[in-house]
Amino acid sequence: MQIKYIKLSYFSGIPFLETKPLNNIPKKIYSMEKIFSLFLAVILLASYSSAYSIVNMHEHIMSISEAGKLIAAMDENNITKAVLLGSPAITLYSNAEPGFKGYDKNNDELIKITEKYPDRFIAFPTIDPKDNQKLDKLKDYTKKGAKGLKLYSGHTDFYELALNDSKMHPVYSYLEENNIPIMFHVNGHKYKDEFKAVLNDFPDLVVICPHFCLLSSRIDELRELLHNYPNLYIDVSFGRDPFLIAGVKRLSNNKEEFKKFFEDYSDRILFGTDSVVTDNQKKTKEWLVNVSDCYIGMLEKEKYGCFLVEEELEGLDLSEENLKKIYEDNPKKIFSGKAAQINAKKDENTNFVVGISSIIIVVLVGLLVYFITIKRK
Repeated sequence: MQIKYIKLSYFSGIPFLETKPLNNIPKKIYSMEKIFSLFLAVILLASYSSAYSIVNMHEHIMSISEAGKLIAAMDENNITKAVLLGSPAITLYSNAEPGFKGYDKNNDELIKITEKYPDRFIAFPTIDPKDNQKLDKLKDYTKKGAKGLKLYSGHTDFYELALNDSKMHPVYSYLEENNIPIMFHVNGHKYKDEFKAVLNDFPDLVVICPHFCLLSSRIDELRELLHNYPNLYIDVSFGRDPFLIAGVKRLSNNKEEFKKFFEDYSDRILFGTDSVVTDNQKKTKEWLVNVSDCYIGMLEKEKYGCFLVEEELEGLDLSEENLKKIYEDNPKKIFSGKAAQINAKKDENTNFVVGISSIIIVVLVGLLVYFITIKRK
């Protein structure tokens, strides 16, 4: 491959860019042209990257052994961070006993992962509402760096205690007082009254109800919840393969209804994949990338393909503004509480770099205009 450089040239007084072999660089070349060429090359390289830094708000992982595979898959789609949710054994192991068991072990794995990869992962451990030590465990996990809580008590497979039972009030109060969000798996239709009671009793509690709150087939009920509870969020994940297939088809077949819904509530919707990363042979890096591609295509494209579905699907083709809210801004809002600052120092450094970069760009553009003016004279 012949290495070339970019040169600013003119045709009939109009500036344009041309490339020339590296060994043909003239001995005398304007310094401003050098600066501009370098600047342009950087811009061209940056254009190959995604315009968004995606936060995946819904993921499960078996152990730290799978973290490297997940990071590699995340990098393929510019997913910069992922929220890891504490999981019972039955979510992660095909041969696990039924029931809400083994979650403490997975919680410990999440803490290990976030300690090793603090810039990539955020831990939301889980607790059992029937556990008398649940609040103490939550406080301990928070001290170890957890930024949120995952609850399954609104899941039909794990429902044993009313969502608004007084035994859970100390937990909800602690979360609300410390601005710690909760990922609350709730069947929004079946347990609607109990769920609304929690939201009414703890109005400042930030709640994420995953899988469209299991109301993607009852969109009017979902609209009502979001309208009445301003601290309620949802994520776009559907879950296991059969649910993912049914979900993307549902959105495809009702594109205009869902597009309007996403436009109306773009400031309350989060990106999530719920891939459940395990050592299962099927769950390779490529498989994880393909799952993410289904959700990204659903949000970004007018038409797209999902590896689990034979036919072409209708996407929502959301605006850049709404995509940025879903991918970046809404997670930032959720983690803006005093007890949930994520990489605050890193964000400050990022803002500093962005500020300096903006100044450099302005200076370079000014120099470019000056250079073109001088050359044309």
